[in-house]
Amino acid sequence: MSRFLEVTQTRFAAMLLADQLDVPSTLFVGDGELLTERARIYRGNLQAIWSNSLRNAYPVIDQLVGSHFFDQLAILYGQQFPSLAGDLNQFGQHFPEFLEQEPSVKAFPYFSSVAQLEWLVHQAYYCADAEIISLAEFLNTCGQSASEFSLRFHPAASLFHVNDAAVQIYLAHMDASIEAPGIQFQITTEQASFALVSRAEWKVDVLALTHAEYVALSSLNQGCKLEAALDAALAIDAEFDIATALSKWFSAGAFSSFYQI
Repeated sequence: MSRFLEVTQTRFAAMLLADQLDVPSTLFVGDGELLTERARIYRGNLQAIWSNSLRNAYPVIDQLVGSHFFDQLAILYGQQFPSLAGDLNQFGQHFPEFLEQEPSVKAFPYFSSVAQLEWLVHQAYYCADAEIISLAEFLNTCGQSASEFSLRFHPAASLFHVNDAAVQIYLAHMDASIEAPGIQFQITTEQASFALVSRAEWKVDVLALTHAEYVALSSLNQGCKLEAALDAALAIDAEFDIATALSKWFSAGAFSSFYQI
């Protein structure tokens, strides 16, 4: 790339990303008003791309703040975190960080937590495919030694934990019944929430977990044997239902393979 072209593109990008539109007279030739109008259209298209890309990844945040305010957040975000990749699906990766720092939403600290969960969902959707093993396959293969095996997470599976009700808020707003009049939510910021994000048959699901389930799955994700992971869960909840939990995890498509250390 020539130095002249590089400088011209940098100046053009700076014009589009600036807080206020100011068309440099040395950048274009022609009628100033016409150039400003054309630049405004170009800038508007860019901001629409920002909004649409973020709305695709963060539908719950869009519901929480409203469409118009979401568009304004998208503009602020795009100015602070311009896209660095040709894949627009990666554009929103810093949105949770942005929401945590953005003054206009400081009164809603759980926004950032919900956005973190939504980004995991977004990543899971576009993650590479892999085989999903069933509980029956695992038990039939391993037999009485099943507890001595470790389970490998599916590439699209991930665990989520925050110290607020982000999981409950996400699940409630992804339910169509949220639009029914009169429904309200009591948000307890001290309420920790846990979830498994997974993708089975190309559908991404968020599965709410108990603390014991989260600890067990975290142990498995770190390479522990199934026996050790279940013991960790029982240490937290003496009434932990192993059979129900295993059925729940495998049905969600959490695992792609198993192995013995």
